[in-house]
Amino acid sequence: MESRIMIRKFADKTPIIFSFAVTIFVLAVFSIAQFGFAALFGVDMTTPIQDSIRNIYFFTASILAKIVFSVLVMLILFMLKMSYVNNPLGKGFFKGLCLGWFIYIGILLNFIFHFDFSTKIGSIEQGQWLLLIPIFFETLLAGVSEELMCRGILYNVINNKYKNVHVAVLLSSAVFGVVHFVNLINSSFAETAMQVLFASSFGVLLAAIYARCKTVWPGVLLHGLYNFAAYAAANLAFAENVDINIYIVITAVQIVASICIGLFLIRKKKMNENSKG
Repeated sequence: MESRIMIRKFADKTPIIFSFAVTIFVLAVFSIAQFGFAALFGVDMTTPIQDSIRNIYFFTASILAKIVFSVLVMLILFMLKMSYVNNPLGKGFFKGLCLGWFIYIGILLNFIFHFDFSTKIGSIEQGQWLLLIPIFFETLLAGVSEELMCRGILYNVINNKYKNVHVAVLLSSAVFGVVHFVNLINSSFAETAMQVLFASSFGVLLAAIYARCKTVWPGVLLHGLYNFAAYAAANLAFAENVDINIYIVITAVQIVASICIGLFLIRKKKMNENSKG
């Protein structure tokens, strides 16, 4: 009981410091779990996707690590006595799915851009298609753990302190972006920096959707579907001859559009209507 009170006070008094502290702690536990399970199954988690062949053991290690991540985040939610996971279905859920229309466009663009339809689809071994099953669970768990963490915990502790949805959306999204520096283990600094920028902008949109629909679960599904499209294409038939200029332009457009749409969703008029509804 005393530990719960101390954690709650820490979150209420210094939400930004709390956000970074909790994020670093959870990431550290997740990384230890991920490399531990990887060692157990004899897989290399640091090899870039395009330079390796993912197998069932790789995804099993990743899924188990994400389960540890999710359980730890849920434990923190319990310690903070947060009830934001209410209303998993119903009006708020479907409203969130509708507000996430731009993410569907991003999913389509991501899949088309990464998948080599011309030469790879016919050469994929039949057994490789079975990887879609663990990829689905891995990406769904990523959606669960990251949304519970960034939209559930971080957004709420910041908003509870400052009573400002814009501050909560932007700061929680910045932390969400910084989390992706962990991808340095299998990506170059330039690639990782792009991922951080993209994740931050994506976080603005997801946080805005959460602020409008008052339930985290639409974001969980949208986040999971987006990751699934990218991971499935990259692991099954990664496009080798990618035009880096086109990639940068598409990513830049998505970054700007995600931020603009997210901020538009939480404009004052709509948030006032939300508070009355």
